[in-house]
Parts: sequence; structure tokens; C-alpha cells
Amino acid sequence: SMNSNMMIKPSSLKRSNVSNTHKTVSYNLANNTTNYTHPVSYEPKMIQPRQKLSERTLNKKNRVNFINPNTNMGINLGYAPVMTKKHSSKSIPREFIDPDMLNLNQTFKEFLDISGNKLSTIIRTSIGSRFLQKMLDKIQEDDINTIFYQLSDEIIDLMCDNYGNYFMQKIITKCNLAQRIFLYEKLREEHKFIFIANDIAGTHCLQALIGNMKSEKEEKIIRDNLIDHLLELSCNINSTHVVQKIVEELKEPKRDYINQFVIMNFLPLCKDVNGICLIKKFISENKEEAITKSILLCLEKDYIEITQDQFGNYAVQHAVDQFGYSKCYNIIRLICKNIVYFANQKFSSNVVDKIVIALHHNSFNEFSQLIQAMFMNNENMFEMLRNKFGMFVLMNSIKLINMEQKFIIRNFLIEKLNAVNNIEDQTLLTRLVKSIQ
Repeated sequence: SMNSNMMIKPSSLKRSNVSNTHKTVSYNLANNTTNYTHPVSYEPKMIQPRQKLSERTLNKKNRVNFINPNTNMGINLGYAPVMTKKHSSKSIPREFIDPDMLNLNQTFKEFLDISGNKLSTIIRTSIGSRFLQKMLDKIQEDDINTIFYQLSDEIIDLMCDNYGNYFMQKIITKCNLAQRIFLYEKLREEHKFIFIANDIAGTHCLQALIGNMKSEKEEKIIRDNLIDHLLELSCNINSTHVVQKIVEELKEPKRDYINQFVIMNFLPLCKDVNGICLIKKFISENKEEAITKSILLCLEKDYIEITQDQFGNYAVQHAVDQFGYSKCYNIIRLICKNIVYFANQKFSSNVVDKIVIALHHNSFNEFSQLIQAMFMNNENMFEMLRNKFGMFVLMNSIKLINMEQKFIIRNFLIEKLNAVNNIEDQTLLTRLVKSIQ
């Protein structure tokens, strides 16, 4: 038998004789050698051939997320051939560019003479694009005409290029009306307005054009080419910024078609991850009374669905922030009538929290009534207390009440705590009482 007082020293452990089916381990215990044989099975491992880095990268790139146009949500259907265009610049070595070209002291005409027919290729490189953006600071109108003449067939590709799009954004800011019209016509001739708007790089170039438009002709071109595609553009992660840019740049009544579109499609836009961004921009930019009333009517009409939606709840919160308590009184009143229902849900609880704050700042009487409905009503209080989102609303509301209200609510909760036999309810009540200081 083994002495319990014996200490096993790490240095004294020796392993020996391991076979495929058994292993025998010898332990040297204070000069006594004991052999223990344990039946251990070793299963052969399937060794897969190591995949090349290029193959692993290709497999990752070939994973396609097919888009459902109705919901704008991706559906992963596994591996498939690449179906979308990859917007990356050509792999051009830095040595391709002659260092003599990159001289900021030369004029743009001198640079064009040196570069010859390599201008498009230079723009597609990181170093070339940055250099040319600096050169644009001293460019003349005639030089821009020369550039557009040379790049006439490649303008669309450059707008979608990783480096070329930065050059195109910069040159657009230097264009006069005729040159901007040339770019608009180029997009219209090749039917590329929607393509550019949806492109991850091209969308910035179209936004630059919209940001620099200064004539009714430009506004008409934008309107005619986008008006039939506004819902598609608004729900796209890239082109939604194009529609937002139009809302930001055009003032009333020049954006009537945008206003009508948003009001008619208010609910689907509120429930879309990209559409809600347009709704918030629309609320922020519209200060006219008529448009404000239309927005609030849309919110009141579908307030239950919008308030509970994971994206739509932001529309209600933003409206309260932008329009204020008095203009949003109707929707605030509707939500307060169903305060427990909305407080106990994940997304609408954020709206309730916003409304509690708005009432606290604007109407003490209505704030006090709401606090009484949440804390002093036995049924409401326990229903919210047992829900993690309802508890969140209660805890945040406690931070806003005054000392007199705290005293009344604390005494009420202590009475309930003494009367409750359920351990879970006692724990929740104790937590709530402790939060009232």
C-alpha cells in the first residue's frame, strides 16, 4: 500500500514505455518503484492536406449573401460563384510611376504632357490619386476640360475605383456648371445613375455632385433620374446617403417629390435599417408646419407598430427631440395610455424612457400622474417589476422624481415588501427600494 505521508516530487516522475494500446508509467516514490498500467487507446487522426492561402482566401470571397429585395436582408445560402463586382484598383506597382511626374512645382498642363495616355492608370494608384488631388488646388478650367476629354470613356469606372473616386470627388468641387452637366449627362447616357448611387465608392461621387449643384437644370436632372427609384435607393446601405443628401441640399418647395415619397412610404421606411436614417434626416431638415403635421400624423396612425419596431422606435424618439413636447403631445398621450405594454418590450421601452424625460422637463403634473400609474398601481408595478425592460424604465424614472415623491413611493414599496410572500417578488422589491435614496 502507498504511504499517505509520501510526497511525490515533480522531478522524480518518469514516463516510460508507451505503446499503441497501453501505456506503462513508472513513478519513483522515495526509492520504491511502482508500475501502473492504464489501457489507453490512441485513435489515428485524419490529417487533411493543408490548404493554400490563396484557396482559403478564395473560399471566403466566394461566400455570397443573396439579398431579398423585399426586406433588404441578407440570406446566406453557402458558397457560390462571386456575383458582385469587386471595386478594387488594378494592382499597379509604385515603380510604374516616374518620380519626375510627381512634381508639385509643375503646372497641370506640364503634368498632362509628361503622363501622356497614362493618366487613368495613375489615378487608380494610391500615390497617384493623392498627388493629383494636390495638383487640383491650382487647376484651370481648360485643364479640367482636357482631363474629361482624356477620361471620357472611363469616368464611370473611376467613380467606382478605390482610389479614383477620391480624385473624382475633388475634381467635382472644381467644376463649373457646364462641366458638372457633362458628368450628369455621362451618367444618364450610360444609364448609371442607380448603379453609381448603390456603389460603395460611387455613391460619394454622386453625393459630391448633389452637394455642388447650383442650378435648376441640375436639380431637374437629379429629379428625373431618381424619382422612380426612391424606395430602392432609400433602403440601400450606400444610396440612402444620396437621398439624404438631396433632403439636406434642397429646400422647400424644390424637394416636394421627396416629401411626398417619404410621407407615402413612412411606415416601410421606419421599419428598414437604412430607411430609418432617411426618416431621421427628414425630421431634422423639415421645419415647415405643414410637413411637421404630416410626419406626426404618420407617427400617430401607426404608433403601435412603429414604437415596437427595432428601427421605428428611433423615429418616435427623434420626433420628440426635434419637434418638442407640445407638438408631440398626441403621440405621447397615446403611449402613456398603454405605458405598461410599451415599457415591458425591448425597443418600445426606449421610447417610454424618452417620454418620461420629456414629461419631467415640460409638465410636472402629467409626469406625477405617470409616476403614480407606474409605482402606486399595484398591478402595473408588479407587471413592470417582473420584466427586465419594465424594471429598466422604473429604475430610470426613480432618478427623476423629487424627494417628496421618493418618500411616498419608498413607504408604499416597503408596505408591499412586508406583505409579499413570493421570494422573487421580495428580491425585486428590495432592489427597487434600495435604489431610492
